[in-house]
Amino acid sequence: MANPIQTEIDGLLSAQKRIVGNPAWTPSARDGQLRWFAPLAIEGQICPLSLLIDAYPAWVHSRRFNVLLTYEGKYNIWRVEVHKHASHVNKPPVPSGCVVGLITGPHHHSWWDNRHLATQSRPPEALEYAQILASNMQTVENVLRWFCNEVGIEVDFDPPAFPNSNMLV
Repeated sequence: MANPIQTEIDGLLSAQKRIVGNPAWTPSARDGQLRWFAPLAIEGQICPLSLLIDAYPAWVHSRRFNVLLTYEGKYNIWRVEVHKHASHVNKPPVPSGCVVGLITGPHHHSWWDNRHLATQSRPPEALEYAQILASNMQTVENVLRWFCNEVGIEVDFDPPAFPNSNMLV
């Protein structure tokens, strides 16, 4: 049986969501990182979910970015990590669809794979399980369109292009 947090997040994910406002790339508190932040609404009402993209345009090894869905601004409930050197270890027992052991390269941590880690009062502190991301998911635009489809966000906006390092302050 689902606990209250699981039920709330399940409901938020099943509802169609839209971006509110006009998100733009801005420098974050983290050195070398730019953030694209978009509050979300369900039926015109702001909801506790937000869409974020964290990009590292000056990272010299490869293009690096993460796409996140956050709950109440502090809990990642779904995350995609895209860069050549991304890695994650799934420790057994793993949810259905997840491989045991090391994942290298782009991958995603879904709510559904980590839902069981939520407590009665909060989502998981960490997303412990991940799946490999399809090999054609390399650009912010492609990943964002896929991600929005997975989490029920209407793509009625132009996905942002990967930012230039000259945007870093």
